[in-house]
Amino acid sequence: MRRTAAAAVATALFALAACGDGGGSTEEICNRVETEGNEAAERFAAAGRQIGAALAEEDEAGAMAAVVDAQNASSDLADVIRAGADDAADDALSRALDTWADELEALVAGLDPASLMAGEAPDDSAMQAAVDEVQALCDAG
Repeated sequence: MRRTAAAAVATALFALAACGDGGGSTEEICNRVETEGNEAAERFAAAGRQIGAALAEEDEAGAMAAVVDAQNASSDLADVIRAGADDAADDALSRALDTWADELEALVAGLDPASLMAGEAPDDSAMQAAVDEVQALCDAG
């Protein structure tokens, strides 16, 4: 079963927590993104739950409000991810973090309550692939 977008973000952040410290090193960047991104990721996950609840009640206005919350949280999270990309000494990690931020923004920008209510789930495969790449680099770092 494919993970939801919120679950993918949470999984990536928890994977980043396994990294240690070092100035601009992979470990330091992974740890910092996890630590600084945690609050935004929690808000993003909460918005995902709100979207689900609103869809279950066929409340398009509630779903739209939750989508806006998800967009705000994802924007904050993308800022943290991009700051990590800017500071990463490892070019591969920097590119992977930028890709993750791009895919997160694209996924959330494409959320449409009407489509969701019609049963059309967003395709999170590109974001999941980006998350997996970051996780692999952090695990190797």
